[in-house]
Amino acid sequence: MKTESDTPFVHFLLRDGLLIATYKKGLKVNLAIARQIVQSRLDFMEFKPVATLIRSEGHMTIDKKARDFFASPEGTWGLIAAAMVPCNPFDWALGSFFLHVRKPPMPTRVFSHEDSAIKWLCKFVNEKK
Repeated sequence: MKTESDTPFVHFLLRDGLLIATYKKGLKVNLAIARQIVQSRLDFMEFKPVATLIRSEGHMTIDKKARDFFASPEGTWGLIAAAMVPCNPFDWALGSFFLHVRKPPMPTRVFSHEDSAIKWLCKFVNEKK
């Protein structure tokens, strides 16, 4: 299995059983792009389940259809847990609101600090082993 992959929308890095997905700065995600991102993740992980750290290089936008898809069973297939670490307080508030309104089918949290997010995700990685 590869340990790194770069797409036009997101950079994937597999480290210690944890998938780190870094979204590109200025990205505007619609439903078609969201579907491509999920398919890229599934292909990269060879359809194996994984805990994922989601972060961004800078501000990005995600339209409602894309948000709904990302939170759906199809969009979360293969994820055992997800931690989001937004790049600024505004995006943190949006992420928290999104999780309150549209709960994904697996454990998901928003964190201010990457270290805390990784520590939380490691519980799921260790359970999987």
